[in-house]
Amino acid sequence: MSGVVVDRKPLKELNTFRVNVFAKYFTEIYSKYELLDVLKNPEYKDLPKLIIGEGSNILFTKNFKGLVVKLSNNFIDEAYIDDKSVTLRVGAGLSWDELVKHCVIKGYGGIENLSDIPGTVGAAPVQNIGAYGAELNDVVSYVEYLDLDDLEVHEISRKKCKFGYRNSIFKNELKGRAVILNVELDLTRGKHDIKLDYGNLRDRLAKIYEGEGKSIDDIKEDEIPLHDIRRAVIEERRSKLPSYSELGNGGSFFKNPVVSVEQYNEMKQKFPNLPGYEVEEGIKIPAGWIIEQCGWKGRKMGNCGVHDKQALVLVNYGFATGLEIKELSDIIMDDVKRKLGIQIEPEINII
Repeated sequence: MSGVVVDRKPLKELNTFRVNVFAKYFTEIYSKYELLDVLKNPEYKDLPKLIIGEGSNILFTKNFKGLVVKLSNNFIDEAYIDDKSVTLRVGAGLSWDELVKHCVIKGYGGIENLSDIPGTVGAAPVQNIGAYGAELNDVVSYVEYLDLDDLEVHEISRKKCKFGYRNSIFKNELKGRAVILNVELDLTRGKHDIKLDYGNLRDRLAKIYEGEGKSIDDIKEDEIPLHDIRRAVIEERRSKLPSYSELGNGGSFFKNPVVSVEQYNEMKQKFPNLPGYEVEEGIKIPAGWIIEQCGWKGRKMGNCGVHDKQALVLVNYGFATGLEIKELSDIIMDDVKRKLGIQIEPEINII
């Protein structure tokens, strides 16, 4: 039941690593009013609190001795619409990919490259999720959140969110304080800014068209249908990433490191095939490629290991604890630092 708090809730089915831990208290809510009712209850006021969506970016290393709140507010409202643009206000509890699917069907452009990313809308600004040359900060206008310190609702603009690569104010100054309630996105209608030049996305789309007896070269880039881009993204992701229903995992475990141009050029001499993408801070190198060069792809350690198709993904083979998976990640980070001189960091929220 909505807003009802239960004791000692098993969280195995509420985290995609499928780690078997418990929450001291747990509740599921569908509105900010229900959330406020729970948080104002003196029984839970001083307890640690954890807000979750689909549990896809969390690694539990122990039981949570506080209140876990699952947000399930999943509305989509059109705050503004004209011939060229649309502004959506979206509940934090909605599945992110359900939102992308909805927008592609409606012809709203801007997030199609972010198809098939796990998690909820509320989790997206925390990480500033990104894929195939697109990031959430490209389309966010405002984020509404509840401050756990004063239990007041605040609205924060894109600029004040301090978005960076897999980073935001919600991972820094507001970490542990902000409960994101809804997100406002500015999307396009009619003419879209198509992005195909990151990774193998263009090649994947070309193969899809070849199978249909068409050529990608015969279609103007800004006229490529959004649903074709979404299909290409999904096929490309699923060719590399394991399904949560098959193997417990949290998607990409590590951030792609950003190095200086000088450091990248030095590494390029040693690794001529070293991939890299220019970003504002320097050159971004795929962490999966780095980890693979260090020999970790497909390796197992006890009940966990590195996925055999994508070295960026750590997997639970059935009975791993969160501590086992964390230990594996620590060993990989140390090995990469020792062999290549690059410090990689977790993207996953380790609790």
